[in-house]
Amino acid sequence: MKKICKMLAHRLAVVLGVLTLLIVVAAPAGAQFNASLQGTITDATGGVIPGAHVKLLNNGTQATQEATANDQGFYRFNQLPAGMYTLTVDATGFATSSVTDVQVVADLAQTKDVTLQAGNIQTTTTVTASAVPTLQTADASVSGTITSQAIETLPTFGRDPYELVRTMPGIDGTGARSGNGQAATLGNTTGPGGSSVSIFQTENQLQVSSSGQRVEQNVFLLDGVSVNSLGWGGAAVVTPNSESVQDITVITSDYLAEDGRGSGAHIKITSKSGTDQFHGSALFLYQDPNLNAFNKWGGPDNAPPVRVQNAFRQYAGSVGGPIKKDKLFFFASYEGLRNKSISYGQEWVITPQTLKLIAAQNNTMGKIFSSVNNMPRIVAVLGGPSTTCAAVFGSTASTLCRDVPGGLDVGSPGPGVAGTPYYPIPALGPTPAKNLPLAIGGGFDGVPDLEFVQYYLPSTQKGNQINGRIDYNLTSNDLIFASGYFTHLNSVSADAASAGAPDTDVTFKPVNTAITAGYIKTINASTINELRANFTRFFDNGVSDNPNINWGIPYIKMESYPFGAIYVAGAPQSPDTPSVLAQNTYEVRDTLIKVWGNHTVRFGGNYRKEQDNNNLFGSVRPIYSFSGLWNLANAAPIFEGISANVNTGGPGNAARYYRDSDDALFVQDDWHASPSLTLNLGLRWEYFAPVTEKQGNLANVFLYATGPAALANSAVRHVGQLWNDNWKDFMPKIGFAFAPLAAHERFVVRGGFGISYNRQNINIYANGAEDIPNNFNFNLCCGTAPKPFSFSTPFAGGNIQFYTGSNNSPNSYPANSRLAVGVNPITGTPNAMGAGTPPAVEVYGAWPNTPDAYTYLYSFETQTQVAKDIAFILGYQGAVSHHLIRLVNQNFLYSNAAGTVASPFFAAYIPTPDVNASYNAMYARMSKTFSMGFSVDATYTWSHSIDMLSAEGPGAVTNQTDPVHAQTDEYGASDYDSRHRFVASGLWTVPIFPHDKGFLHSVFGGWQLGAIVTAYSGFPWTPVTGSQSSVAAVPGAATIAPTRPVQYFNNANPNTNSNTCFQNGCEFGGTNQTVPIVGTNYFNISHPGPPGIGRNSFRGPGFFSTDATLSKRFALPFINEAAGIEVRGMAFNVFNQLNLIPFPFGDNDTKVENPNFGRPTGALAGRSIELQARFTF
Repeated sequence: MKKICKMLAHRLAVVLGVLTLLIVVAAPAGAQFNASLQGTITDATGGVIPGAHVKLLNNGTQATQEATANDQGFYRFNQLPAGMYTLTVDATGFATSSVTDVQVVADLAQTKDVTLQAGNIQTTTTVTASAVPTLQTADASVSGTITSQAIETLPTFGRDPYELVRTMPGIDGTGARSGNGQAATLGNTTGPGGSSVSIFQTENQLQVSSSGQRVEQNVFLLDGVSVNSLGWGGAAVVTPNSESVQDITVITSDYLAEDGRGSGAHIKITSKSGTDQFHGSALFLYQDPNLNAFNKWGGPDNAPPVRVQNAFRQYAGSVGGPIKKDKLFFFASYEGLRNKSISYGQEWVITPQTLKLIAAQNNTMGKIFSSVNNMPRIVAVLGGPSTTCAAVFGSTASTLCRDVPGGLDVGSPGPGVAGTPYYPIPALGPTPAKNLPLAIGGGFDGVPDLEFVQYYLPSTQKGNQINGRIDYNLTSNDLIFASGYFTHLNSVSADAASAGAPDTDVTFKPVNTAITAGYIKTINASTINELRANFTRFFDNGVSDNPNINWGIPYIKMESYPFGAIYVAGAPQSPDTPSVLAQNTYEVRDTLIKVWGNHTVRFGGNYRKEQDNNNLFGSVRPIYSFSGLWNLANAAPIFEGISANVNTGGPGNAARYYRDSDDALFVQDDWHASPSLTLNLGLRWEYFAPVTEKQGNLANVFLYATGPAALANSAVRHVGQLWNDNWKDFMPKIGFAFAPLAAHERFVVRGGFGISYNRQNINIYANGAEDIPNNFNFNLCCGTAPKPFSFSTPFAGGNIQFYTGSNNSPNSYPANSRLAVGVNPITGTPNAMGAGTPPAVEVYGAWPNTPDAYTYLYSFETQTQVAKDIAFILGYQGAVSHHLIRLVNQNFLYSNAAGTVASPFFAAYIPTPDVNASYNAMYARMSKTFSMGFSVDATYTWSHSIDMLSAEGPGAVTNQTDPVHAQTDEYGASDYDSRHRFVASGLWTVPIFPHDKGFLHSVFGGWQLGAIVTAYSGFPWTPVTGSQSSVAAVPGAATIAPTRPVQYFNNANPNTNSNTCFQNGCEFGGTNQTVPIVGTNYFNISHPGPPGIGRNSFRGPGFFSTDATLSKRFALPFINEAAGIEVRGMAFNVFNQLNLIPFPFGDNDTKVENPNFGRPTGALAGRSIELQARFTF
């Protein structure tokens, strides 16, 4: 313990030292003081009082600002830090008015009008700022603020403050957790996902949609500057610990010209600062599986129910105060996580008997299996309608399979056919019917070879985050600040694809950093300049993270059985497993604020330099696939995937140093046109620089011809940048707020319209590293039994070379001389292997004229103060997006050959900017601020979101079933479209001995109950079939599977939306969970053809959950009047409500031919509990 404390003390000293240095040498930088306070000074008759003297005092730091009301009685203070203030107004002939406890929320414009009474200026009337909800009369944006009190009192899973964003106006997100406690995705979103490890998620892609837009369009700002991931849109590389957060402002319809980068939610986090009083906290949070409830359903195959398996032990603390009273302040915080957890899944695996049988083979595969621990971590072997031979193999079951105790017998090892190690593929089509019996190898032996199991995935996480901040009032006109977050995670996770085989466990040790500094200069009473800068970094070295992994074992999978591929040996393989990643963002922005009469004008701009440095050498380690168990046992692969240098045949070089920037200029005029009308007029210009590569290693795909053969006639060429510059991204913003004087500040009408452009996300283009000679991605296929037993030749004519590495390095595999073919100078792709056809490669590109996606945002609402502390809001919100990205394989659009000339690409992925989307919503909101012992904020939303694709990918769940006719056939409800949703949050002080000040109140009184209630109607899903492929767009084009059925008979039973109905499959004739669903009674999948049913045309199960907290604070007056200990219990899904898993695209439960068609695969999380003790002073 002493060693740990010493280490933390050293790190904290380093942090404070760095921040102090930033203040001294980098004073011209930037802060988050974007709040403003304005109002009109009037007399008792409503007449304005020009020339009134207005003084604003920050209660925490004692800093003051002064202003003079103009001829219209209008005053305004800009660039205010969040906090509590005292507003004092005096004028000749009137009594002085002092308004205390004026709360200023970060990043928002707020109004506080003051009425002066006639009298002596020496007389002071003191008024406490009302708890009445402040109507938004200063701007038109749809927004909400999460205060530090809400962060401390409302339930947040794992103390992640971003979890509360889902409670804000215009936000769509359930906050759901999978059965084991992992963050559930919203729709078919791909990427890192939401956080499952508290604040230590490396790229925290919050699963919320703003105004019906994609998750990728959200933007995160910490202390006023970007902390966004460069690769994944809508993801933050730093999640601040709750002890350090002052508040979070969430803007969903943003009409502020200074906000850019994306059109989704602008999530603005303000960190805490020190004050004139020492204050701090220390806490411990405890979460253990034994506290949690099992969810109520394991799925249609009788898997056991599961519970959240996190064993969180979180430690946090903070301290802040003055270094020099009224001048120099500090704040520091720390949070640590220690966790051991288990998650669960269901999958087909090879039985232990057959794994041992393969390990005994005298070949390369036997050596691999005997040197690794590839035994899945099995909880239970499952049975059900979908696990029998008949369900799996259909019409070929009698030939290929036998039901035996413990699983399916699909044959036994043998020598192969025709003097080769190969057996025919166990599927009709690739194998002629007369040869299909040979696919069982040596014949049935009564031993189970395949079993459907529930497996478990253990993981451990150890995280530490340190935060520090210094604020310095250099003079009354000069304010300097600096803050920093330093986050380190050490995570070990099992691999779901291998059902948790121990040798696939991977360690991840990223380091995330965000440092910000700022300087605010008050030039005169009407002019302020703010300059700020930051540095954000995400770094990880996957090789040094995993010294015990043998990357010299290739990644091995088995395919050709109807349930899909099984991964059987080797650590996970992907371009970034392993990899070295270093993402750096440097940003400088400046804003000048000038008050001219009733106009508050902001001029400014930002320059953001982004560096995405990565070495994705995971794909230089080969992946091999085998058709059926007995080809696997004989080390006879059908496929090899590898990135190689075509000049040497050796490992490819995927080190890339991508560069781009984000430059912007803006002007905003907040015009207080009259005491009742404020206009917000803004214009922003933003330039998102195209991606370049520092060393010139960048290429693109060019389709030089038109017509069906365009792909076969295409070529890969070196380029300086991936697409042409877009210089015309101008974004006008306009809004108004009208508060009729006759309404006496109890009613306001607000509305606005704006255009926002979106930055391109690098990850969808980064695979272009495969497009150059020293790193082409080869898919070598197909190694099969010789004709007539199958359609190709063993080892693809010798092109596939099955080998292991010479040591543990991913670069240790021997060169494949067959791949050392050089580059065709005409096509820019590999030459032919000998006299054969040139090998097809995978490429990624970009259309040269790729525009930046843009969105029209608009809203209209009324706000009414219906009672002393209650506001009612009725509004409309909409968004229309154009040029969103979908990732399209051009092989689906064009012929894969031009006469006898084959296309050089087995896949040519080009992000295509042709997706349109729209969203329209009506919402009703009731907000009651805390008084009489309780507060509540509740919103009902009726909405409809439509698009052609709801996430850009890459990922299989973003595949389109008809990519050729996307503008028509793919246009439908968004994946996250929920017609009805209701979210309410609140806090209630339980009235037990409320007036007693003695022992009874101390022990039994003062309990607080907080809650978030979330209710959603079902999300949409698409029935598909894997037994048919799409119709080729042109002769010779590739087809896609799964695809949609050619016909729907329109005879499904009306779904009651009850859980029981979905569990039984009643929509498609199921009466209980054991009855197989016959999907062909409802859909025609007998032949390929155009889709006969729309995308997302069915609705899945709804969602309802209540998260709650119960807390009690015990005062410690012997320390000081602010000291106390609070004990808190947090229960997520407190009533253990059964919520079924939504239907992901292409999942087995969406396939018509599956006996469990239309039945969810399981349930989301049951009740989980966290216990916390927090000391404050």
